[in-house]
Amino acid sequence: GTEGGEDVFIAQVDFDETGMIMAEMAYSILEGNGQFAILSASRRAANQNAWIQAMEKAMSDDPLRYGLLELLTVAYGDDDDSLSFAEANRLMDEYPGMQLIMAPTTIAISAAARAVTERGLCDTIKVSGLGIPGEMLDYTNSGCSPVFALWSFVDLGYLTYYAAYALATGDLAVADGETFQAGRLGEFTIERDPTRPDVEAYRVVMGGFTLYDKNNIEQAVFFDAVQGDGGQESFEERYMSKYKKKALSIIPKVTGMISCIASGYVIWHVLRHKKRRALTKNRVLVGISVHDMISSFFGFFLSTWPIPADTWLVWGATGTVQTCTMQGFFFQGGISAAPLYHASLSTVYVLNIVYEFSNERIARKAEPWLHGIPILFAWGTAIAGLPLKLYNAADRVGFFCWIAEYPPYCSLRGTCERGENADIYRYAFLFAWVFVGFAYMAICMILIYRKVLSVEKANDKWTDASGLRRHRSKSSLVRQQGIRYVAAFFFPWVFGITAGIMQHMSYADLEMSRKYDDAITALSLVNAIVLPLKGFFTFLAYTRPTRKPKAATHSKVTRDSNEEVTEQRRVASLFPVHVKHVLTKSSMTRAANHESATGSNVGSTARQQVDFAQEEEKHSEEECKDEASVINGEEEGKITPQEGAYLDEDDTLKR
Repeated sequence: GTEGGEDVFIAQVDFDETGMIMAEMAYSILEGNGQFAILSASRRAANQNAWIQAMEKAMSDDPLRYGLLELLTVAYGDDDDSLSFAEANRLMDEYPGMQLIMAPTTIAISAAARAVTERGLCDTIKVSGLGIPGEMLDYTNSGCSPVFALWSFVDLGYLTYYAAYALATGDLAVADGETFQAGRLGEFTIERDPTRPDVEAYRVVMGGFTLYDKNNIEQAVFFDAVQGDGGQESFEERYMSKYKKKALSIIPKVTGMISCIASGYVIWHVLRHKKRRALTKNRVLVGISVHDMISSFFGFFLSTWPIPADTWLVWGATGTVQTCTMQGFFFQGGISAAPLYHASLSTVYVLNIVYEFSNERIARKAEPWLHGIPILFAWGTAIAGLPLKLYNAADRVGFFCWIAEYPPYCSLRGTCERGENADIYRYAFLFAWVFVGFAYMAICMILIYRKVLSVEKANDKWTDASGLRRHRSKSSLVRQQGIRYVAAFFFPWVFGITAGIMQHMSYADLEMSRKYDDAITALSLVNAIVLPLKGFFTFLAYTRPTRKPKAATHSKVTRDSNEEVTEQRRVASLFPVHVKHVLTKSSMTRAANHESATGSNVGSTARQQVDFAQEEEKHSEEECKDEASVINGEEEGKITPQEGAYLDEDDTLKR
């Protein structure tokens, strides 16, 4: 190592590369022709002097390209903001034809940009060099510093850590040409330091510049700020307003509490009544409501309160890492049960209506699975998230702690401390099952609709025989309510999932991120309103009142029914007994169809129809025996065909 005890020096960039970058920025800003000055740190700064020499060499080596660029002087601000600001003003006074100040130091470039801005000379004098994005944001957006460059401080620290660890463990020997791996940054080589030829010194060059301009600086500053790399103070208020952070914090507290109250009412209404508790579908509904309450309270009502207090760009954060983990755990357990529990409810309806399982049979054979699968999946994934450290403050579209990487956007730099592969786990632990649940419920509704329709079609042969009109009231109702049921489940998820997909698509693409920025914010705001109301939507479905027909409609139906009865009497007097029974059955079926069409839920409507058909089949056997005696009486002259038909119709109306 060197006399100071240094084993190896981690250099940000190659000095020759720095000189070339500075020469190219000067050429671009001055369009190949103009005067400029350099404002450096101090005369004794070895790296600054080496960069300036490299820039001068690059310009002299290519006179055809840089021949019309004139370097006026080199000034020094000693890496002090006040002195650099004064030197920039002196340069503007001393060189009125100067068009550019090139500052290869972060302190000097921001001081020079401020001096030019305060003088109102940004249209004639530009500033460039090496700067920190957070400090240069306003100057770049104003056009005073149209382009500047810098290396990644995060990558520099990352490389330094790997090199130090390899040296400390003995895995790396300091020798010219020795190589080592530095994680995501790849392979690096140790070499003799050409800037210090008089001593035995070695270096590792990280390399790689990023050029910043209007197209990428805002997103770059945002990435730095959310990871705590600086720039927060300069535009926190602006981003808090732009991303509606106060609204995203407050709104879910209101909607989440509404959902908690609504879900609590459903639970209370079912459990307080023995007959309601006896139904499997109601017990499944309680399971849905319990988990809605958990996710609504811990995720939406608590909102930003459990998020660590020092989290940037979060309004109302007062928690710690532990409270954030607690919120994420209970939210995952509550929210991930929703799609599977709704699938369980659909299964109950299919078993009851399509396969004609009784409530007792469903409770005995299927109910353990209907509860077990959602509960085991939900709380199993919630527990799995603890050792994986998945529960962190969500990125900018979020307003609570859930599955997220920390710091935000750390996967772009490979610097994640918690929540690695969060995107994969979000889809595996929830979003994929939302789509599966949606598809499954849609299939169940189709099966129920087809079953009810088949029952109605089976009745068509009776209505055809009597000349009556065919009706599809039950199947139409099932179709409409099935669509509403599936839509009510999927609707609350649409906005959040869409915002998440858009953010994922633009995650590493700055141009696309700027394009979708406003849309993502708007969708996040709507999601904060709609998603917490899942429990409220369940409450509306549970308490939806039965529709009663209007008076006019009822009168019309009554007239139609009377007309059909009159027609059946006329036909019954001419037909044998078994045809009269068919007409009676058709009339009863029509009456049941109308009654269900005036208002009932999907499950009860179709079940009533199936129960009616079974009851009617049993009753018809008894009725045929009675009608046989009518025929015998008719032969004996004790009763007329017309009277037999009337008694038959009277019995039909009574029933």
